[in-house]
Amino acid sequence: MRAPAGRSVLLGAGAVLILAGVFLPSGVPLLRLGFALEGLLLLAIGLTGVRWPATAPRDRFELPPPEGENVRHPISWLCGITALAAVLRLYRIGSELWLDEIVTIFTFRDSTALEILTVFKASNNHLLNTLSVKAMIAAFGPVEWAVRLPAVLFGVACIPAIYALARISLGQRESLFAALLLAVSYHHIFFSQNARGYTGMLFWSMLGTVYFLKGLTRDRASDWVIYVGTMLLSVATVLYGFFIIAAHVLCFAAACAVRLWRKMPCRPLVRRLLLVWGALALLCLHLYSGIFTEVEAYVATNYTRPSMGYKFLSAEHIRELVRGFSAGFGNATLVGALAALSVMGFGFLLFLRRHTFYAITLVAPLFTTAGFLLARRLVIVPRSFLWGLPVAWIFTVATALSLERWLSSRGALQAPLARAGARALPYLAVAALVALSALALPAYYRTPKQPYRTSLDWLIANRPAGDPIVAAWLAKHGLRFYAPGTGLTENRDYFAVDTADELQKVESAWSGKTIWLLTTFPRALRLEHPDLDRYIRDHYRARKTFPATIGDAEVTVLTR
Repeated sequence: MRAPAGRSVLLGAGAVLILAGVFLPSGVPLLRLGFALEGLLLLAIGLTGVRWPATAPRDRFELPPPEGENVRHPISWLCGITALAAVLRLYRIGSELWLDEIVTIFTFRDSTALEILTVFKASNNHLLNTLSVKAMIAAFGPVEWAVRLPAVLFGVACIPAIYALARISLGQRESLFAALLLAVSYHHIFFSQNARGYTGMLFWSMLGTVYFLKGLTRDRASDWVIYVGTMLLSVATVLYGFFIIAAHVLCFAAACAVRLWRKMPCRPLVRRLLLVWGALALLCLHLYSGIFTEVEAYVATNYTRPSMGYKFLSAEHIRELVRGFSAGFGNATLVGALAALSVMGFGFLLFLRRHTFYAITLVAPLFTTAGFLLARRLVIVPRSFLWGLPVAWIFTVATALSLERWLSSRGALQAPLARAGARALPYLAVAALVALSALALPAYYRTPKQPYRTSLDWLIANRPAGDPIVAAWLAKHGLRFYAPGTGLTENRDYFAVDTADELQKVESAWSGKTIWLLTTFPRALRLEHPDLDRYIRDHYRARKTFPATIGDAEVTVLTR
């Protein structure tokens, strides 16, 4: 008896994938393994006729209904907030690039798309973002607005994404509040104007989490297909997407353990998710199979170096966190944070009690990230926990709502004025946070991420003609990017040095001239090149330091 057409297709596709795994070059073992596993899976499905497992309503998860208020024309309000976010992210998009953006351009602008996907050249290769930046450079050249536009577009797209994520547990009004807070967020605008993949990762991860929660509660095949697609795109944008997936797995496992303890069915949904995560794992394996071993070696070697980040909860790490928060909320960050925690902590506990699984799902990626970094003894960088930004805004609104509900239910607050005050609490909290962001943004727009171009323009205007310019270590990348536009040529007008010996050779060759030296990232310079740092401090005098919004990225002009 002939097999059905669908089964024949599965058997044929499985055989082709197995042959691909056998005959691909031996230099790509993980890619061969992925093809072979997929082929065996398709053969097993085709031979056994395994069907997609069905679930009954009693097998699915139940989440509490959203809390909060509805508003008239919520989509119109969301469009307005999204438009505001676009304006704030497009404004001054052409400010000067910083080190990571410049290195990405230099490293990958001449690479083919296949090389970007299969050859490990640098850790800042955020695959989809790198491909987008390469396309923008091909169309418009390596100008600032062009290389940042993909990150800006994803940053704007994060606004409806956070609204959708908040709507799982909050009403329309509260979800719009969360979208507004993200729209005006200093830190989200910062990353939206950073030509890296972080806003793309946030967008895809928020959507993936939405469909993870929807899939658990209504279990439509389309939910799981969208979940696999969005989380694959998250991982394809930045590898941190793996921590979001790991958090989903752990949260589901914990929830199943609770259901089994309560003698509730869990097996049908477990079978469904094993297929979902199996398919997602194979797709991720294909995506990174060509560079996985190189990425692993690079992380193990480089992200243990102190110059790449900070030890967890070290004094340096705490200072950097305070500096970052202060940039977005003002100098009273610590006082304000302690006051907010003492007042709003109770409200968050109320929300957590009612929406436990939702809240844990949102927080869990931060713990999977921290657990991985600590287990591998890797250094910490604040951007590793960027997922906490949209989560914090959702929890802020949820906490204000919970406090409003609790205060409104107290018998002592039945007077009209008291009820009005309790009802105004979410509006006042959101208004205060929007005001803080509005106060912080002018300084952000005035200050470049890293003032390579600003410092070079000042140096050219103040140095006598004929004096050489020297860039110490990481300062060379900015000089190489911006100097050609001023008519300067490397090894004629300016020089790049990584050691004290190289700097002394330039001094000898230009005896009688004043050496104009550029430095940046002084902490990293001190840790990675102590000889050069010590020589500069002993023999050079700072003429002017240009501030940066990125920590330790100020550029200093010195002369001997």
